[in-house]
Amino acid sequence: MLHKHSTMYSTATKVAFAVGLPIGLAVILWLGPTDVYRGLGDSLLETILYSRPIVPLIAAYVVGLWLASEKIPEHLRNGFNLVTTSFFFSLQVNGVFWATVVVVMLKPRRWWENLHEFMAQPMLWFNCSVALATFTIGYLICWITNKKMFSDSQKPRGYYDFE
Repeated sequence: MLHKHSTMYSTATKVAFAVGLPIGLAVILWLGPTDVYRGLGDSLLETILYSRPIVPLIAAYVVGLWLASEKIPEHLRNGFNLVTTSFFFSLQVNGVFWATVVVVMLKPRRWWENLHEFMAQPMLWFNCSVALATFTIGYLICWITNKKMFSDSQKPRGYYDFE
């Protein structure tokens, strides 16, 4: 039983990295030059040339993806549907990522002087990211993991899929 359990976690992590890593890195690098990362650099080139903290953002995304993928089999076995599982997955990945964005933004600013304005943009992007990822990439990762983990006859009791 232990071996089968560890295989399911490995499957979820493999799927998350195979599907989520390329898409997430592309989004991070694409949004890097935009206003999302205000204070982190005006462009990807400037970020790389002037040692702006793109590396911690990528590392946070990878760690968030790994940690969140470890919970997918547990949620599916407990009878959560794919949307709920995807929501929790997206919440954790984006929580780790956007918490890192906030920490990185603390250094160059006097954030304590105007905390509500400082936190408004990351909180808005966090909420948008969770909502969007729940119904797109997060759902796809959970759906593929579910298909790889369970055949139709092995669905957990109480399982409901929005297909």
